[in-house]
Amino acid sequence: MDKKQKKLILRYIDLVIKKRWFLIIPILLSLSAGIYLSVTLPRTYQATTLILVETSKVPSSVVKPIQSADIRDKISTISEQIMSQTYLDRIMQQYNLFSGPEHEKMFPEDKYLAMRKNIEIDLSRSRGGIDAFKLSYTGKDPGKVMNVANALAKFFIDQSLEILLEGAVGTRKFLEGELQEIKQQLEHHEKALSEYREKQMGRLPNQLNSNLQTLNRLQLSLDAKQEALRDARNRLTDIEKRREEMDQLWDDDSMDISNAGTEDAFSEEETRIRELKEQYDQLLSRYTERHPDVVRLAGRITELENKFQRRQRDQAQKEEAGSGMLSERPTMPSLGNPLREQYTAAMREMRKYRQDILDITRQIEDYERRVEETPRIESELQALTRDYNNIKTTYESLLARKLEASISESMERQSKGTRFRILDYAKIPQKPISPDARKLFLVFLAAGLGIGGGIIFLFDFFDGSVRDPERIERIGGENTEVIVVPKIYTTWEMFLIFFNRTLSVFFIAMVLGLFVGFALLTIKGLDETMAIIGNYVKVI
Repeated sequence: MDKKQKKLILRYIDLVIKKRWFLIIPILLSLSAGIYLSVTLPRTYQATTLILVETSKVPSSVVKPIQSADIRDKISTISEQIMSQTYLDRIMQQYNLFSGPEHEKMFPEDKYLAMRKNIEIDLSRSRGGIDAFKLSYTGKDPGKVMNVANALAKFFIDQSLEILLEGAVGTRKFLEGELQEIKQQLEHHEKALSEYREKQMGRLPNQLNSNLQTLNRLQLSLDAKQEALRDARNRLTDIEKRREEMDQLWDDDSMDISNAGTEDAFSEEETRIRELKEQYDQLLSRYTERHPDVVRLAGRITELENKFQRRQRDQAQKEEAGSGMLSERPTMPSLGNPLREQYTAAMREMRKYRQDILDITRQIEDYERRVEETPRIESELQALTRDYNNIKTTYESLLARKLEASISESMERQSKGTRFRILDYAKIPQKPISPDARKLFLVFLAAGLGIGGGIIFLFDFFDGSVRDPERIERIGGENTEVIVVPKIYTTWEMFLIFFNRTLSVFFIAMVLGLFVGFALLTIKGLDETMAIIGNYVKVI
């Protein structure tokens, strides 16, 4: 610190000493006002109950909790019930709150609002979450404040048990209702899926390989039948050739007119059947045997052949009946009957093969339709199965949650779930929270110092007198010489100086006394401070 700074500090100290009354009086008045307010302002007390949050006694890995709401939400819900008008009215009547003359004109709504403001819940947090919270009540009577705080804590515990149990029961009932509805939907979709499978039996995707194998087997069988039909047709052609050869050897002149007419009719029918067979072979060269025209022509040929055979059998019977009367007529060689039997057998085989081919063709068409419809059925089946699986998954999830809800309800009934327990009951408060003596002490001390220091600063700022000899030398120049002559005081002036100093010491002592008293009042409170002062007075 240089000489200039020391000189400046000494100047301000001298200024404070000279203007000490402008500092002493504001501080004295400010401290007096602060002590007066600390003593006379109405006192407000606060009682606090510490409530512990106990987690579930059963690990969550064993039983998954149904009610996953945050502890803050549960506390908020219970707090709303605590602050309901019904319960607050019961508390006010039980402890005679807001019953004094000063509250006679208050409306009930104002009383409820004032009481809600007096109730405070402070959550205590830790790394794992909320472990405890404080429930406080504020009022003017320490005894009532304690009783109300304990009553609120007890009601909180009772309501928490009821609310947690109601939540578990409500969750279980809700899940049971949802489970019943989902079960009906599941049964409906299961029935629809079963009916669809039954309706589309033979066309289902899992039967595709079987259908393809059957289709391949039918195609092989069709080929075999067609080959057999061609063999039978070839045999029939051979028989017809042999018959024509025999007919040429037969003496047509020996036949009567009626038999000739019959043979001509048979010849026309055979010619018609042969023409149809030629058309059938031509169609087979262009189409398959499943073609509608081919199938229709094969049926026509079969019909004509059956009719032709029946006429042959009728003619043979007539010939046998009239054999006695026409013994002189030449007859068909004995070889004709075997040819006729072979012809009939070949025609029978062809009809059988054609019928088999028609049956196999229908079966092939049916299996081809099954194979063609398999992708569409697979898509529809996947949609039904997807809906069924989704509902089944939902049903299984709800079923598991319903079981968990039942276990959770049992836990709540046996007090194994999350619980609230009173750790510290409220006690009669000894020190009021309002008025705050510490704040009053700091505010009024700062106000006294600020007002006094401000007045001294203003006087010094507006004082234009010169008190520093060096400043006079700077104003007068280098040739100016300043001579300091000490002031000579008279007897009266010396008395006034002595009286001023004595009075200053007295008031400074008062300021210190008020300061110490205000500090004791701030630290110890009014009752202890008055007790200390009383003991001190007795000692004196």
